[in-house]
Amino acid sequence: MTPQEAHRVVELNRNDTSLGVWFFKWACRQSTYCYHVDSRIRFLNLIVSSGLFGVAHNVIIELIKESRGGEGDILKLMDALDGLRGTGFRMNYPCYSSLMMGLAKADLGFLTFLVYRRMVDDGFVGGIDYRTLINALCKSGFLLAGEMFLCRFLKFGFDLDIHVCTSLVLLAGEMFLQVA
Repeated sequence: MTPQEAHRVVELNRNDTSLGVWFFKWACRQSTYCYHVDSRIRFLNLIVSSGLFGVAHNVIIELIKESRGGEGDILKLMDALDGLRGTGFRMNYPCYSSLMMGLAKADLGFLTFLVYRRMVDDGFVGGIDYRTLINALCKSGFLLAGEMFLCRFLKFGFDLDIHVCTSLVLLAGEMFLQVA
């Protein structure tokens, strides 16, 4: 089955988003063309070009989950998502949140910050994502930026939690050891 044929199956079932996402995952497990992230991105581009945005949003989340272990895959996906913006496609909040978590797990704090900025520019106000952002910045060595966002989110009324405090304490301890 070619990517175009797989896309046609998804398009024929355009009213059933969950079936489209299930078929995408099935096709990527069964088809030889879909073993690499580049092929999956081509499949995603076909889905977006058909206006199947609901399927595309869910497919993006699946692609992020699959690429969490590989920095190169997540960076390729980010490039593809930037390209999709040119078509008028915009990610939804769950896509942004998943992407931030994937970047944070890959220790890409600055990219996590850039995704957060784009999310806010697109009109989404991150709730729980402040924890992801602060953690990613601290893990990547941007302690002052992490502290700045901590202060900002406290001003917005968010509560301090154990995850954020742990991020700050661990990095502060690491910095203290480097100075000593």
